[in-house]
Amino acid sequence: MTRIPLADSAVSTSGDYERYFDEGGVRYHHIIDPRTGHSASKVRSATILAPTATQTDGMSKTAFVLGAEKALEIINRMPEYDAVFVLPDGRVLYSNGLRPAASRPSGAPPAPTAASSGRP
Repeated sequence: MTRIPLADSAVSTSGDYERYFDEGGVRYHHIIDPRTGHSASKVRSATILAPTATQTDGMSKTAFVLGAEKALEIINRMPEYDAVFVLPDGRVLYSNGLRPAASRPSGAPPAPTAASSGRP
């Protein structure tokens, strides 16, 4: 999917692709949306990078339940965090600090380097 060199950083992934079952066209798994009481279904995987594992663990589950669009609104305002999401249709979405140059909109500033993003 992607390769991210890390030093003095943490990464956590929450996903529904290892422990789940499908019944009647619905995927059931262990990450529950507290608003509905059902398995969260907006993403297949939420990967978070941040300074500590405590931050990444809580945020990966939160981002999984919120869904990529809402989570990216939050994460893109937090310079110490980055994220990668895999959607149910297989598309991959990145936070601003990780977005590959080819997928940046015309006129968008370049992705920060490791030095400017605060990540070694």
